[in-house]
Amino acid sequence: GIGTAVTLIRSPRARLASAWFFGLREVGHPMLPLGHPEKNRSGWAARRRLRRAMPTIQAYARYPGIAHCQTKMVLGIHCGEAVDVTPDMSREAIRRLQEDFRFVGVQDHWRASVELALAEFNATSSAEELVESAQARHQYTKRERAAAMANLTAYEDVYDEALYDAAAALLRERCAARGILVEANAHEGFVSKPILPKG
Repeated sequence: GIGTAVTLIRSPRARLASAWFFGLREVGHPMLPLGHPEKNRSGWAARRRLRRAMPTIQAYARYPGIAHCQTKMVLGIHCGEAVDVTPDMSREAIRRLQEDFRFVGVQDHWRASVELALAEFNATSSAEELVESAQARHQYTKRERAAAMANLTAYEDVYDEALYDAAAALLRERCAARGILVEANAHEGFVSKPILPKG
């Protein structure tokens, strides 16, 4: 049979950077592990406490419960649950992605994902209109993200990377079957000024 779930997989480092910056905004930090005392708290005091506990994006990436978010979610486990993901769990997540999902898109190939979704669900909407209206508007600058990504060069989430590779291969295969061009064209917008406080 055909699956009913849909998902959009993101490059693990880009997802991690997005979660890191999201947590430094005034609205609180939902991207913390379950049970963390600062989870969903807002305000400068909460952010200061977080910056002391996790002073860098590397520290955040290595904090218990942060790694393997997308793999855990495909398996039905909360993103922030501190579970020890195993190679068998990774293989099962990839199997589910390939066999149990009705649609798998890749954020880094946004246009192709939109066009594939429209084709697979026989939708009549315009791909151009959807691509333009659903721009990702990040709450950080390009320079801030570049610095964060540079700080993650020694970090690899092996299970989410494997899941991402499987999702990208699936997207390319399904797009090729429909004659859809796959390009690296994440549709992104950034703020113009840094959002992080000095010090």
